[in-house]
Amino acid sequence: MRVREFAGGDFDSASKLLGATWHAEHGRQAYWQGADELCDHLSRSDVGFVVEDDGGSLLGVALYAGTSETPHNDTLRMHWLQQRTRLAAMAKALGIDARADVSLLNDEHEIVQKGLEQAGVHKAGEVVLVIVSPQARGLGVGSALLQAGLSWLASQGAEVVCLVTDDACDWQFYEHLGMRRTLQGYATHDADFGLYVYEASVEELLHA
Repeated sequence: MRVREFAGGDFDSASKLLGATWHAEHGRQAYWQGADELCDHLSRSDVGFVVEDDGGSLLGVALYAGTSETPHNDTLRMHWLQQRTRLAAMAKALGIDARADVSLLNDEHEIVQKGLEQAGVHKAGEVVLVIVSPQARGLGVGSALLQAGLSWLASQGAEVVCLVTDDACDWQFYEHLGMRRTLQGYATHDADFGLYVYEASVEELLHA
């Protein structure tokens, strides 16, 4: 098992992982919805990390956004927005709605932005995405991805890290790490579906 930076060649495997893990109930739409969601996350990220097994299979992916002082690659971010538009058009031609969860993504963007502002946005970084293959849970993949990302955030001067999660994810994992729930909201498409912002000191998590 090894950790390395996310590369463009990881996109297809990561899209399949997202689709199979979070959208499996949508059948043949799962890959396209995973790809759409990944493009959205990549367009808001500055760096990514993957964990792969000895055979090169992807076990997990994590994406991070630095503080407001981190130089952003706007060209790369725009590339992923354009890729999202292209993929949505391809999916539509196949009779597939690739953006079924767009309202939830928008709700997550809004609440995590509130969390970053509350934390002090100039010194706060964000965990944009963490996803681990169900078959690899319990192997330390999530922890390895977080350690890689936290080290990068520390190099960017981040003092605080925030993330948004929801009822469909393993939010207990973040509480187990010692992160604090600072905000709670609900998805606009489902008043019973909870959204949660977690926050922690980057240094405390690195040395936990």
